[in-house]
Amino acid sequence: MTAFVPTVLTPLIYVIDDDQDDCLFVKMALSHHYQHCVVRTFQDGSSLLTHLTHQLDVRLPDLLVLDLDMPILTGFELLTFLKKNSEYKTIPIVVVTGLEQKEAMERCLALGAAAYLPKKIVYHKPSATVDCLKPYWSSLGSQPLSAQFLDVQDLPSN
Repeated sequence: MTAFVPTVLTPLIYVIDDDQDDCLFVKMALSHHYQHCVVRTFQDGSSLLTHLTHQLDVRLPDLLVLDLDMPILTGFELLTFLKKNSEYKTIPIVVVTGLEQKEAMERCLALGAAAYLPKKIVYHKPSATVDCLKPYWSSLGSQPLSAQFLDVQDLPSN
């Protein structure tokens, strides 16, 4: 069996969440479902920005999975910064959060998030969640997907 060697075509996904268990769960779900992707986790927006500005991966990620409730920089602040910055504004950002308020969802989509998923979905239907995330990194270079709110009933059964 040969070891997987990432290339520039390998999907690069960043998960930003201060809860290490949530980061690990999302990373495992993505890695299990799509073995040929690289998933990096960040505990806060500050560490993500350091990583991005120093170009430690030599390229931008294909997808950001972002929590809202974090220290140092909230997910709202990070989303605003990234979408206003010409270098980062094309990165698809999917908000995965425990915040299930309509106002939060509307604000995220207005700020430029590609999708908004309550965390209960990720834990309730991990395979279906990963399936719904794939178009956001595989549609690069093609027509962008429209922003949307996803809930448990929107996803197929695992």
